[in-house]
Amino acid sequence: MGVEAVAGRVRQEVYAHLIVHHAIRDLLAEAARLHDSTSERTSFTRALHVVRRTVSSSSGLSPSARRKDRRLGLTEMGHGLLPRRRSRDCPRKIRSCIPGYGSKAPGEPASQQRLPIGITLNHRWHNH
Repeated sequence: MGVEAVAGRVRQEVYAHLIVHHAIRDLLAEAARLHDSTSERTSFTRALHVVRRTVSSSSGLSPSARRKDRRLGLTEMGHGLLPRRRSRDCPRKIRSCIPGYGSKAPGEPASQQRLPIGITLNHRWHNH
C-alpha cells in the first residue's frame, strides 16, 4: 500500500470523525431547544453514549422506529443538564504606567529633581 493510499484513508477517517462530531452537536442543539435550555448545558459525552447505544441496538429500519429512537435519545440528552456555568469574565487589573525612559538603578533616589538651566548672555552693545 502506497503512502498516498494511507494518506487518503487517514483523511477519510478524519472527515468521518468531523461529520459525526457535527451531527452530535446538532443533536445537542435540538435537545437543548426541546428542553428550553442552551447547548452549553448539554453533555457531549452523554450524547455520544446515547448515539453509540442507539446505533448499536437499532430497533429496526422502519422510519417510525428511527423517529422513536431519535425522540427518546433527544429526551435523554436533555435530562440531567449540566449546571449553569459561572461567568468567565473577569475585570482586568490596571497596570501602572511604565515610563518611556529607563528605570532607576538600585540605590538611586526615588526621584531626581532637575535644576532649571539658566543662560546668561554677555553681549556688548556697540553704538556704531
